[in-house]
Amino acid sequence: MQPLLDQVDTTAHDLDGATEPLIRLQHQLIELVGLLDPDQMRFPSHERTRFDAERPLGELKPFRGDDRP
Repeated sequence: MQPLLDQVDTTAHDLDGATEPLIRLQHQLIELVGLLDPDQMRFPSHERTRFDAERPLGELKPFRGDDRP
């Protein structure tokens, strides 16, 4: 478990090196949500936005779920 925790710490301090794997992970999670919620009942399509690989992760705003009806 420690190697995984060490990798998380390294990634947290080096966003440039982590961008590609994190973008791939986010895209895979969007695909999983699509499989689990195909009718978009819990996660509508406007909440399934994929990160742009060309945009630095540091520019992304944190998700705030408080704007839901």
